[in-house]
This record gives sequence, structure tokens and C-alpha cells, in this order.
Amino acid sequence: MARIVLTAEAIAIVARIIASWIPDAPLPVIAFLHRVTDGVLLPFQMLLPLIGGLDLSPLAALLVLQAITHYVPICPTG
Repeated sequence: MARIVLTAEAIAIVARIIASWIPDAPLPVIAFLHRVTDGVLLPFQMLLPLIGGLDLSPLAALLVLQAITHYVPICPTG
């Protein structure tokens, strides 16, 4: 179950990145993605400064989520 939640969070972060590139993205979708991902991204945004105007906090968050997912044990019963 934990792997599913971590994977869903990673997918939501990627969706937020892609949605930021779309100028006419629907506002409810953007608001939902912000609600889902802000809890993970805000601490990274406070730690990492903008580099050349780029926010690299999603990349750092994805790397940490991937590392956590790697170490979460797989339930053998499914």
C-alpha cells in the first residue's frame, strides 16, 4: 500500500510539472495537483533556491520518493 501511495505522489508531481508547461491548463486540475503535491514539494522549495529561474524542487522530491520507494518492503501476500 505504501508503494502505491508513493508512486501516486510521484505521478502527481510529474503531472504538476507537465501542467505547468501548458498555458491553458484547466484551473481545477492545477488546484488539485497543488493540493496533492504541496505537502511534499514545499519543504524542498524552502531548501533549494531557484537556479537560473528553474525550480528544481520537484526533481529533488522525485529522487527522494524513489529512494524511499526502493526501501519499502514488498508485501509477499499481494
